[in-house]
Amino acid sequence: MSFNHKTIEELHDLLVSKEISATELTQATLDDIKAREEAVNAFVTVAEEAALRKQKAIDEKESMQITSCQGFHSLSKTISQQMAS
Repeated sequence: MSFNHKTIEELHDLLVSKEISATELTQATLDDIKAREEAVNAFVTVAEEAALRKQKAIDEKESMQITSCQGFHSLSKTISQQMAS
């Protein structure tokens, strides 16, 4: 499933309502990168395992309530760090 057509607000709502997990969003984003990377050559390195590990840790924190796009911001930061490498 791709979330490219969703706004940040829509993604936030999906995360807060637990319709999707941070891991699912991350995996979908990584799948999109894989599908397009050969054509666009935008990344030097994609740290897939690290991104998934970080998002899984977020998902596993039972006491954590996503209230301000924390999962998406973490994913965005991971992708930005990859782009800067």
